[in-house]
Amino acid sequence: MPEKKTVTKKTAAPKAEKPAVKKTVVKTAAVTSKPKAATTTKATASKAKSPEVVKTEVAEVKVSKVIEEPKVVVETPKPAPKPETKKVLKGKVLKITLEKSGIGYSKRHKRTLKALGFRRLHQTIEQVDTPSLRGMLALVSHLVRIEEQGTK
Repeated sequence: MPEKKTVTKKTAAPKAEKPAVKKTVVKTAAVTSKPKAATTTKATASKAKSPEVVKTEVAEVKVSKVIEEPKVVVETPKPAPKPETKKVLKGKVLKITLEKSGIGYSKRHKRTLKALGFRRLHQTIEQVDTPSLRGMLALVSHLVRIEEQGTK
């Protein structure tokens, strides 16, 4: 049997008189409940003579029980700083002091200062006199002061 189509005229109606399709979603928290089917019912409006269709949808929502454990932050005490062990140097020892900063000089000079072991200005390091060390010191001789120590 074909459905009858009703033609409605658009008029400025107050919000309370608007016939509308009502959708209701009900969420259930039961995990073990069975899904319910959606139902459609026909009702007649008191002011409007055309039948309205009211839809009621019941949706099942599975709620999983998630128990959030509190985050435990364990602060471990910092280990005691290790006593600095001096290197056992064999042969002639040079005492090198960084007198001038590497700022404004080439990257090669800065990397050489870092390779020598300098971290800050006026720092003094002791190195064994070797040809490779002499080559690095020749490159940055204008930035460092070299003192010769005795043999260790």
